[in-house]
Amino acid sequence: GGESKAIWKIPILTKGQYDIYTYIPRDKNQENEQHLGEYQYTIYHDDGESKVTINCKDVEGGWVLLGTYYCSSGNTKVELNNKSKSRVVIADAVKAVKL
Repeated sequence: GGESKAIWKIPILTKGQYDIYTYIPRDKNQENEQHLGEYQYTIYHDDGESKVTINCKDVEGGWVLLGTYYCSSGNTKVELNNKSKSRVVIADAVKAVKL
């Protein structure tokens, strides 16, 4: 495993500081067995790249902050790889919120 990845290119209109979020779906009716592992994200931004690991057991679900980064147009993307112990790695959505 580990060869598949999801990549989101984030359209940045105005350069500046952005909070980057990922959406982690959570089904309260299940035992969350699909969320057993950690999700490994790489955020590409103006200052390089940052690796962030989210342990799905530690989050409520919904929008989870990956960090605050300086971003400009054409330079910002988020990558999620499937190096996870989860049986399913759900790549749902990302968003950037300008500060």
